Amino acid sequence: MEWTTRPGIGPGAEILGPDLLRKRVVELGCGPGHNAAHLAIRHGAHVTGADLVGLQVRRARSHYGRLNNLTFVACHALHYLHATDEQFEAIYSVFGAVGLVIPELLLPAIAHPFPDADGSTPHTHARHEVVPTSRRQDATTLIGPLLGIPPLPHVDLPHPGITTSHPNGYLWKRDHVDGRLGDAPAVWIDDDFTDPDHSWAAGRTASGAPTLLVQPNPRVGLRAEHLAEARVWAGRLRDTRTAAPAAPIGTEAA
Repeated sequence: MEWTTRPGIGPGAEILGPDLLRKRVVELGCGPGHNAAHLAIRHGAHVTGADLVGLQVRRARSHYGRLNNLTFVACHALHYLHATDEQFEAIYSVFGAVGLVIPELLLPAIAHPFPDADGSTPHTHARHEVVPTSRRQDATTLIGPLLGIPPLPHVDLPHPGITTSHPNGYLWKRDHVDGRLGDAPAVWIDDDFTDPDHSWAAGRTASGAPTLLVQPNPRVGLRAEHLAEARVWAGRLRDTRTAAPAAPIGTEAA
């Protein structure tokens, strides 16, 4: 197994775990499939290789399609991770996805399919992404593909015919988002919150529905630190809930 373009450089398959026999493994950006085949043949792992380039997948299938414990799929790494129902013991990338996909999008998607030590996936691992935007479905169909984001549901906001985004002192989207959230914990990212919006979030948190508002500078836009803040918050919330099963850890609204 090679981790660089120069043979013999870097660790071997042991970096993925001491015993890969019958373990479920995914390679993101598998290319012609040589590393995935090594894990399937030499270590007995059940391997899925995903690659965006259809020609590479066809090459991989022509080389190793006979192996029952090795599958190749042609798709974007993020799309595969979001769409699959599989749970994996190891996910790795040598030359592909890690260098080509925005880390703030890829790493949470990689972390999500991992089960607990007992093999279960508790409800506290659940995550729902929703887009509350006046662009409606266009945010998914036009912007999503440019960022490598799979289709997401959206809050269907009306055309309110207002001249300010805070007609009642708070962000006009809030009533519609609030109705969608119910009592679920939430991270909401927007650049137009007011003090009443932050008071609303504090009130939800006090009533048992933890809520984080992340407010980027509208002149700068969404940055990596905003996503990091959301991930840290969600991680802390998850940690407080692992002792006893509870509701999903959050509905992320961006």
